[in-house]
Amino acid sequence: MSFGFFQKEQTTGKPKTSRRTPGCGKCKLRPGCISPKMPPSGDNKRGLLLIGDSPGKLDDEANKHFVGNVGKFLRKKLRGHRIDLDRDCRTINAVNCRPPGNRSPSTNEVAGCRPMIWKEINSVKPNVILLMGTAALDSFLGHRWLRNLGGINKWRGFAIPDRETGAWVFPLFDPKYVYLNTDRNTRGSNPVVEVVFDQDLARAVQLLNEPFPDWGDETEMVKVTKDPEKVLKFLNKLLKRASKEEFDIAFDFETSGKKPHARGHFIASCGISDCCERAVAFPLDDERVQQRLAQVLEHENIGTIAHDLKFEGTWARFCLNARLGNPQWDSMLASHVIDNRQGVCSLKFQTYVRFGVIDYESSVSPFLKSKEERNANAINRVVDAPLRELLVYNAKDALFTYRLAMAQMKELYQ
Repeated sequence: MSFGFFQKEQTTGKPKTSRRTPGCGKCKLRPGCISPKMPPSGDNKRGLLLIGDSPGKLDDEANKHFVGNVGKFLRKKLRGHRIDLDRDCRTINAVNCRPPGNRSPSTNEVAGCRPMIWKEINSVKPNVILLMGTAALDSFLGHRWLRNLGGINKWRGFAIPDRETGAWVFPLFDPKYVYLNTDRNTRGSNPVVEVVFDQDLARAVQLLNEPFPDWGDETEMVKVTKDPEKVLKFLNKLLKRASKEEFDIAFDFETSGKKPHARGHFIASCGISDCCERAVAFPLDDERVQQRLAQVLEHENIGTIAHDLKFEGTWARFCLNARLGNPQWDSMLASHVIDNRQGVCSLKFQTYVRFGVIDYESSVSPFLKSKEERNANAINRVVDAPLRELLVYNAKDALFTYRLAMAQMKELYQ
């Protein structure tokens, strides 16, 4: 099916400035250290970068990472996978001056050391990056993730193809936390932590042999139009195809609010994807387009996929008078089935951890929020959003929903 009459648009978000970074020394950790600004270490023969929490007492005395009991514990774990910490890896900490009493570093301390971490990443260009603990996670993602970052429990276990670094990024527990939980005589220790750490470390090491994926350039995959005649032509092609065969589409609405029940609500635009390399989006301000889209959604040979199918179906029913004729897959529910941790089921989270795209919504997200966030019937400012940017965002939502659904089906059924 040709989508050639749609216009191409950029799929990357607008450049954004990083959060303010305090200068080195503002944390005031340096005067209390024997080895301030501890340098990275390791020969990096295997392209494995380990980012830890902060130096311990023995590390500070030796001016080298991971030489204390926690370091010995980590070295032993790595040797079990034929990885030598000094020969095969490069090591650095989220904070490279020892905090007093070996306490966990603060957010400001992590921010102060972040330039040093990213300088090392850009210098050694690792194949795999291990984020060992919440501080390491914050160091790597805290300035790039626009939502609630959360802690390591939310992120551990995901093999993230981070496009900015071109590396597999694998968050896992802080070795210090794991080491403390191996002593069953310690009050509150949990031996399950070590089991999870062992499983995660095994998966992370396997990534050294995993090629970095290439999904192509989404810029060439996303097409938009405001012309109702072109939209009708596209929807008619879908209906004609459905008269001959069954197929699935992922669809996504950009709406005036969270729920359509109150007077004045409407669907601003619709994005549709029927494969992993193509998506279109268009406004829904033409009655003919609305009626034809309703026919597409109701067709028994067109399986519908959405991230929160109930949400999209409710809007279709209220605003288009359409009931989904062949609902096939809800990628949000499937995300919950695969991993029921809190905060991991959103489309934006799944798009990053699976496809490495960290932000494509920042230019339009302010317009999709209402001043009355607690009022589910409140109307947002979608009408004020730049239309082209809204449509590009809408099309990407549909594209990533389709990709996610295909990946989930493969994971669950093959």
